[in-house]
Amino acid sequence: MTQTRLAASVSAFALVLGAPALAQDGTISIYTYQTEVGLDAVGATVDVLDEDQIEDLPEASLAAVLDTLPGVSAYTNGPLGSPASVRLRGLPDRYTSVLYNGIEITDPSAPQNQFDWANILLGDVSRVEVLRGSQSARFGANAIGGAIAMSGAQAPDAPGTDLSINAEAGSYTTRRTTLSFGAATETVGVAISWTRAATDGFSAIEGLAAADDTDGFEGEQLSFDTYVNVADGVRLGLSGFRQTGTADYDNCYDSTIPPFGATSHDCYSENDSQGLRAYAEISYGDFSHVLDMTRYDIERGYFANGIFQYGGEGERKTMSYRGSWSPSETYTLSFGLDHKEEDVTGAANDAVVKGIFIETLYAPIDGLDLALSLRRDDHSAFGIYDSGRASLSYQIGNATLRAVAATGFRAPSLNELYGAFGANPGLTPETSRSFELGADYAFANGASIGATLFKTEIDDLIQYVGAGYTQTNGTSKTKGVELTALFPLGLMAQIEGAYTYTDAVDPTGAQLARMPKHDLSLTLSGDLTDRVSGALTVTHKADWAPTAGGLFVTKPVEDFTVANARIGYEFAPGIEGYARIENLFNTDYQVIPDYQTAGRSVYFGINADF
Repeated sequence: MTQTRLAASVSAFALVLGAPALAQDGTISIYTYQTEVGLDAVGATVDVLDEDQIEDLPEASLAAVLDTLPGVSAYTNGPLGSPASVRLRGLPDRYTSVLYNGIEITDPSAPQNQFDWANILLGDVSRVEVLRGSQSARFGANAIGGAIAMSGAQAPDAPGTDLSINAEAGSYTTRRTTLSFGAATETVGVAISWTRAATDGFSAIEGLAAADDTDGFEGEQLSFDTYVNVADGVRLGLSGFRQTGTADYDNCYDSTIPPFGATSHDCYSENDSQGLRAYAEISYGDFSHVLDMTRYDIERGYFANGIFQYGGEGERKTMSYRGSWSPSETYTLSFGLDHKEEDVTGAANDAVVKGIFIETLYAPIDGLDLALSLRRDDHSAFGIYDSGRASLSYQIGNATLRAVAATGFRAPSLNELYGAFGANPGLTPETSRSFELGADYAFANGASIGATLFKTEIDDLIQYVGAGYTQTNGTSKTKGVELTALFPLGLMAQIEGAYTYTDAVDPTGAQLARMPKHDLSLTLSGDLTDRVSGALTVTHKADWAPTAGGLFVTKPVEDFTVANARIGYEFAPGIEGYARIENLFNTDYQVIPDYQTAGRSVYFGINADF
């Protein structure tokens, strides 16, 4: 599927406020269904951020950018390069499918398949699509909470060339550089993007004299995309990426210290991952077909005093076919099958999943869009699991009503089944049910409001208890409400807000750790003059469950409010200098006890587009 580059000028929060406002900008959802559709026809809750929106926000990482969206909560175990997590509607990372340039990049070698957001460098992301709610009918296992799809370099569809440069430096001796180039003719397109980031950082753990050092990071990310139109309606494409990073951290285990090992604070991790996607798109008449092959490899290592302690190595290979038939503007039928293999070094077996799916999109009258998706997966370890999703979007004047009901499942990871620590080959998949009901309204002056009620139930939860993984009886539940609003302030500025209440509990009724019940984000953004632009974000998070932290002691988590700011000046068309301040008021806070967060930090940078 050819990904569409967006150039919407509205702010990030404007894009989450619902179909009427979105339709005006022609924003497209690439991943909600098997075919691309306008967001005005989507019943599910979807956020789309383009490259300009990501750049214009003052946040320091992509995880922090996503944290400003409703229903999304992120945290990091220390400075840039430390392990980072992004949760959708209260559910841990293992319930989210993550893709990059169409390649699934959740780590198959992790204890529980999930993605570490420390591995994404902000400058190399040109688009993000966030889908909340169960997406198993779309992506198969491990998408109970939703899916996040990122794009790196994207070859332009229109003939021409584009070159962009970004350079930034600031607090903690932080440096980041991004170079991007794209070019296209009538038949060929190519793009490449490279980002390098480095920082001296600060001490990740607080309260240990032996760990009072700086924990630095160095990383690079390269992505490319290319295609050739070999005939009318026939396109061949190849895209890929590579990510590498080395990060210092504290409080690790050193097995070389006699007699039984000991805690060390001279620790670092290395990460090396890469992916490749080859595809063919064929369209004629009312039919279109997509053949797709991907490969993803990751190798991780953890070291103490320069000596390897443990690590992970895994790979994932996929093949898929997707066909679509659109006999009219009101009806689309999609169908296909896919094959996925996952392998982890050290695991006794690999995993093979064969999937088949069908989906229908139907608009019987103006303003009413219906969708039904069904999928069957045959897992080599568990057999057959079915999942489905039904959604509705109904526009009545300036109002839109949305509803979704879906089922899903999460298959145990290879490490949960066959790994070296606490493996249990008797585990079976977790199963889920999710529901959401939403309404949005767009006012004539450009203001918008929206509300979404959501609920997800997960049975047969897999947890690490005592010496290993076990299946937990009962049902874990997350439910809550997402509220969004946008109000223009004259012709050149706006204020946007997003509030999420999340009640996430385990089968015993205990609140899930590392997830606030109350999450409020406000953004004031706009143009101060023809050349000066600015953005201020304020985030407040409150009502946390006590959490075990870096010193393995359960402690309370305090409520906190953090503000970030950015101001930019356009020296000439396409050339902007900017200053960015993270933690504007120098708030002392921790999301995970004992893990420090950045104090007031100042960064200066330049963006140039040619």
